[in-house]
Amino acid sequence: MAEISDKVRLRLTQLHAMLGTSNAHERDAVWQKIDETLRKHKLTWNDLPEILQPGSDDTDIQDDPDPAPEQQPGDTRALECVQYILQQYVDLKPHEYLAVAFYGFCTHTLSTIL
Repeated sequence: MAEISDKVRLRLTQLHAMLGTSNAHERDAVWQKIDETLRKHKLTWNDLPEILQPGSDDTDIQDDPDPAPEQQPGDTRALECVQYILQQYVDLKPHEYLAVAFYGFCTHTLSTIL
């Protein structure tokens, strides 16, 4: 991959974030701008994940102003949140919510490891 400046990396990161807009015209315009920027710097869409990865040039593009607190052993907030969401959309017996939430965490963990 060709070397790019921090300014270009930041611009591509900002444009990429704008792809999530619900406005189709704005999304198409952003898509074009990303494509033009990539071509200008002799990059492809396949290079984009590496460009957008924080710290890929040993400097973060932007620091997280409010990092998430570290979870401590025995901290069940995330599991309880998933259980709550399941209760809103899925009809299960009370003990099954925990089992399904835990299964989801296990499969997510395994998919990130493999």
